[in-house]
Amino acid sequence: SSKQLAQGLSRTITEPFSAYTDTIRRIKSEVDSMTRSADIKGAIVIGFVSDEFDENTSVAAMNFAELLAVAGNNTLLIDLNWIQSYLTATLTPKTEVGVIDLVQAPKKHNLEETAWIDVRSGMNLLPNRALVPGVTVDPSVFDSDVQRQWLQSLRSTYDYIVIDFAALSESIDAAALADQVFGLIFFARWGVTNKKKLVSSIENSGLPRSKIIGGVICTPSNKGISRYEDLT
Repeated sequence: SSKQLAQGLSRTITEPFSAYTDTIRRIKSEVDSMTRSADIKGAIVIGFVSDEFDENTSVAAMNFAELLAVAGNNTLLIDLNWIQSYLTATLTPKTEVGVIDLVQAPKKHNLEETAWIDVRSGMNLLPNRALVPGVTVDPSVFDSDVQRQWLQSLRSTYDYIVIDFAALSESIDAAALADQVFGLIFFARWGVTNKKKLVSSIENSGLPRSKIIGGVICTPSNKGISRYEDLT
């Protein structure tokens, strides 16, 4: 349920010995092994994405960011899901500013006043936008070059930037910003995601497969898991 998902936003902190936390730690270990010898200037940028919207992807991005932060890393989590904005709606539903404001008016709004601080981990969350019905958005904010320049400006401030992207079926952002991301964690839904459709979704999006660090199957069972084993 939505309530259970919201309660699970900090499982890496509240349930450090759980199987879920171990999965997030495995993702962190894989990222560590891949970035250790890489020549990276500024923050390491990791994206979370799925083929269709699933709150579990956002929840995992939050837990991953918290895991990084409690280890002493200066970490920023960005809700870049323009369609669903799950993290914004769940954690900062009354925010009046967000990504849109920083992109459109960087001189008027600064990151310090816009970001929400997670007191449990010290992680910063950048909400997507004010969730007010009827508010118009300047289309220029969706320009990939504008978003790319804005993201580059943040990389000198943080050790890690974690991005919760909109699903591939809803937005091209993950593919459009792939050159700014070190790697992506891809989420599939057990019993729901069709493997052929998933592969087709990735290929049609223009997302380079080389950017996919790994995949996670949400709420899997052992029976029939081989259906997904040759996905990448």
